[in-house]
Amino acid sequence: MGGCSSKQTNEASAPPVAQGNGNQTLLAGGASDDRKAAVDAMVAAVQQAQEPHHIDTTVTMCPVFRIEPENLQLWKAQCDSFYEAAKKEDGMLSYGFAYSEAEGSGEVHIRQCYRDAASLTAHLRAIDVPLQAALKLSQLERVEVTGPASELAKFRQELAKLGDVTVQFLETEPTAIRRPAACSGEHGSDTAVSVSHRYKLETGSAD
Repeated sequence: MGGCSSKQTNEASAPPVAQGNGNQTLLAGGASDDRKAAVDAMVAAVQQAQEPHHIDTTVTMCPVFRIEPENLQLWKAQCDSFYEAAKKEDGMLSYGFAYSEAEGSGEVHIRQCYRDAASLTAHLRAIDVPLQAALKLSQLERVEVTGPASELAKFRQELAKLGDVTVQFLETEPTAIRRPAACSGEHGSDTAVSVSHRYKLETGSAD
């Protein structure tokens, strides 16, 4: 979504800091935004090296469309509209289309992850036109939204159904973790592989 491993290393490599009047802090050599950004990035790198895993509070959404072979190329032709809208959303963490083509018909999955429910809601509003076109070329099979209870509650207030399909909400445990990964944001830069296990529990079997 190597490096320093001690406080001493961080202090040795950071630019000297001088105290100004009152609560104002000035970097030595002038209040340069570039120098401050470099220091902030350095501190973040040290923190990530010390604690590479963070509590995962992100929200993911995966709609699945069933599509007939004759409509597949038309469907793919409008994908750029989705990508361009996604790249404008600051809260977007990952976004991509996945295809499962079988004899007779195929499926289109949109794997997308956002910082919070507000970011996901903003994206859905931005893609309303291409989404409506996609629904005319395919059949929406299911929609799953996964995230912490607090974010799911916010999203439910905005969207309970997509098209004619009721959204399935899956609540993550408070102990869910995530490792941030660098990504350039260009097409093809997301090389992550996701795996989703499904287990069917009998009523009363879950603690």
